[in-house]
Order: sequence, then C-alpha cells, then structure tokens
Amino acid sequence: MAATPESLWEVRCIPNKGYGMVATAPVEPGTCLLVEKPLYIRAMVDDPIQQQNSIVESLIRSLPDAAQRDAFHALASSFSVLYPDYPYYSIATTNEVALSGAQDGASGLFLRWSRFNHACTPSAYWAWNEDDGASSSKGRRGVLTVHAIRHLNPGDEISISYFENRVMPHDDRERYLAEVYCFACDCALCSLAPGPWRDDVDERLRQLEAFWRKYHLGEDTQGPPSSPSSPSSLSTPASSAATPTITTTSKPSNKDGNIASKEEEVGENVIVDVRALNQQRYLHDAAGCLAECREAAELILEAEEDVGDGAGGEDGDIAGCIDVTFAYEIALALALFVGDAARASVFAARNRDRYTVTLGADSVEALRAGRCAENPCADRSFGLGGGGRRVMMGSDVVPDAEEIGEEAFEEWLWSAEEWQLRE
Repeated sequence: MAATPESLWEVRCIPNKGYGMVATAPVEPGTCLLVEKPLYIRAMVDDPIQQQNSIVESLIRSLPDAAQRDAFHALASSFSVLYPDYPYYSIATTNEVALSGAQDGASGLFLRWSRFNHACTPSAYWAWNEDDGASSSKGRRGVLTVHAIRHLNPGDEISISYFENRVMPHDDRERYLAEVYCFACDCALCSLAPGPWRDDVDERLRQLEAFWRKYHLGEDTQGPPSSPSSPSSLSTPASSAATPTITTTSKPSNKDGNIASKEEEVGENVIVDVRALNQQRYLHDAAGCLAECREAAELILEAEEDVGDGAGGEDGDIAGCIDVTFAYEIALALALFVGDAARASVFAARNRDRYTVTLGADSVEALRAGRCAENPCADRSFGLGGGGRRVMMGSDVVPDAEEIGEEAFEEWLWSAEEWQLRE
C-alpha cells in the first residue's frame, strides 16, 4: 500500500522549539507531505485587537468538533505576553497565513501546517491552492499543500520557510523573525558566526534579493517601481504584507469570449504575465535581462550542488532559500516575448520539473509549464515583442545536449545574440 502524506511524519516535542514535524520514513524531494483545508478563513483587517480577538473567538466557538477547538488552543502563542487579555488573537496572529489569489485579502489557519517550524534553508515547500474551480488541480482546491524539497531521513525535522522573500541577508532575516514571530532562528544559515564566510553568503543573498525585487516587485534604482504582477499561489504569513510574484495570470477567455474551462486554461493560459515585467524598462533590453537571469540561476544552482543529495552540505549554504524557478520564470517570459521557441521550450521544461517538486506533478503550474514546453508558440504571449505583431526570433530547434556537451548547451541556452527586439 502506498504511503499517505500523514504516514510520513509525526508531531514531536523538539528541544527549544516546542512541537514540530519529524519524518518517520525516508522522504524524497517532490513527495507530498500535507494536504490540508483551513480550520477557518477570515478577512485580513486592521480592526482593533479586541475586535479581532472576538472575531476569532466566535469562529473557534462555532466549530462543531471539540477536538478542533482543543487543537487550536494547543497551538503556539508568540504574543501571549504582549496580549494576555486576547488569547484568540495571539494564537491567530502567530499561526495564520495570508491567502493570495481568490482569497486575496484573507488569512487562514491550518492546524497541522502550524506545527511545521521555520528554517531559512527549509526542507519543504508550501503553497496555497486557491478554490476558484480552475487554478488548482482536481482534489487540490481550497487546500494548502506541503512538498519535500530535500531528502529526509527518519528522525529529521521537516522545516518550512515562514516568509516568501527567502533571500534576505542575515540581519534582515533576524530582524524580521524577531518582529513578526518573536523568535531567533538557529538554522545552519543563521548560525554562521560573523566573519568572511557569513559576509560572502550575505553578499550572494543581497544579489538575489536585488534580482527578486527588480523583476518580481518592479523595483529599480533607475526609476520608480513598476506595477507589481498578479499574485501567485505562493503566500506570505498573515503577519506580513502579501508579496506578489510572477507565476500565472488571471483566467483567460476561450474563443467565444467566455471564461475558459480548466482544460482550456491549462493548455492556453500564458505562463507569465509579461506586462508585469514593465516592458518599457526591462524588455527593451531582453539580452541584458537574460544575462541577469543567468547570474541569479547560477548562484542558486551552485548552492544546490553544495548540498548534494540533500543529506548534508556546507554549513550556511543558501540552497533552499530560494528555488531556481525564481530565475527561470523570468527567462521564460523573455523567451516567449521575443518569440524564441527553442529557448522557451527549455525554460518551460525546467519550470515544469521544479513545479513538480515544489507543487506536485498534478498542479496546474506544472501542467501548464509542460504544455508550454511542448508547444511554446501556442502561448498567447509568444512573439509579442514585435511591435504589435507576432514575430519569431531565434531558432526553433533545441540542440542535443548530449551531442554538444552540457557546458556548450548552457552557453547556447543563455545566449541572446539572435534577439533583436523592435521598438
């Protein structure tokens, strides 16, 4: 009988951390560890604490299952000292998570998910799958999922990241976690002693953070920020501001102008909303942007190589801080925009493989990227860099990596000499 997600872990008391999730069997990257519906969902508001406490109290008291009510009260409460008169608010603020997409402006509480402890180099990846009837795969609507991103041995603690922008340098991470969650992280990355090695790691993280802010938030030192992109299925904790990222766009219309069905959406929806990249600022220099994507991807992949099979690695490596789709998504958007079918197919395939690990092979993100890899020309953003008419720039033939060698293949993939965007 195949193992169920719940059979792969158990809640244990962990020294200096309270309770946490621990693997009970060997777990490979991409394994689904949790599929959970929210205990409740409520609007994210700035109402007085007393009023929010009353709202949460009402939600919990209305639960028909006494075991669920008891489980809520057993959750960690980081703000009990600050708000001793508002226990429901304290527990909610400690454990709720912001839900993006269809539940924009709402937060949810998940009893089992709340037992995962944080690490800045996590071993698992979590995502909210919104319940809009189309953006999540069948059976995965309105649920939160957790997938392993590293190999886990029995007895290993399973950790997740509590913040979406997982590329902050040491002092910024330390300040954020202290202010929002009232604890100090002791993961390998945060435990690095001050000195040249930590300075080097922080510098790499600053480079990745600058890339992330430029392309996902539209921030740039050369001018004011552009409009942020549509939010993805990945969420931030309820205690912080939701940070949109470029992953998917809104539901497309079919040929008749109606909202597309799930099957149509998976096959036809654009992978990345190129409008969110601020075409005037970034896409006028697609080759330069692709070079920045390569630099970011190489920083991440270099860190992942240090980890090897996930059983260990150098203390303080940044693998797990950020997934390489962070860079591949932008590279794919650029290749689609300029009409480079060959490179787009490769970047889409790499995104598909990463989504398969972090979100599941049956996730719409993985399925959509797979369709794009098979036929990038069918994507509605393909070739839009031609000044109002669709164009194709670059080859539509992918070289044989085994024939030319891995190094030569990477040089071809990241070369943009054939791109000639028209103003």
